[in-house]
Amino acid sequence: MIALSTYPALRQSVRTADAWLAIAAQCSAYLSGAALVAIVMMVTISVFGRWLFGTAVTGDFEIVEIGVATAIFYTFPACQYGYKHLAVDLLIKRLPLGLEKAACMIAECALCAIFAFIGWRLVHGAEEFFSYDEQTMILAIPLGWVLLACAPPCFLSALIAVSNLLQKLVTDK
Repeated sequence: MIALSTYPALRQSVRTADAWLAIAAQCSAYLSGAALVAIVMMVTISVFGRWLFGTAVTGDFEIVEIGVATAIFYTFPACQYGYKHLAVDLLIKRLPLGLEKAACMIAECALCAIFAFIGWRLVHGAEEFFSYDEQTMILAIPLGWVLLACAPPCFLSALIAVSNLLQKLVTDK
């Protein structure tokens, strides 16, 4: 096997791409946090409105559903970048270093495929939702746009998985 770590230009390219992906993952996490803060504020206003004036924010549950789903998707890139996904290390940590690295690389390949597949299906689902004008019941929010908004973080997570895989290939860790 050729040691890719002996190619400094390749290592530098991977580091540069990784730096840009880190910025994108951080921005994605900030968007997720902002969405959750907005949801909390809207729910607070709705509860106080119901308590004080006898009326809530119209369609508040639709906004919560869409906002939480979107926030979850926008959290994925930061989790993928920081290796913060749930992991079961009962077996992996007991393997020799080479096998542990290989198992981690296989996991990165699997995560890349899974995130790319989910992103692709979200885009496909959005096309279908647009074709028959799927909307929420009360606020009539077009759900195709919601699905399209959830696709970019999936593709970003797939790119981060590729970057993580390349990091493992070009470093001796």
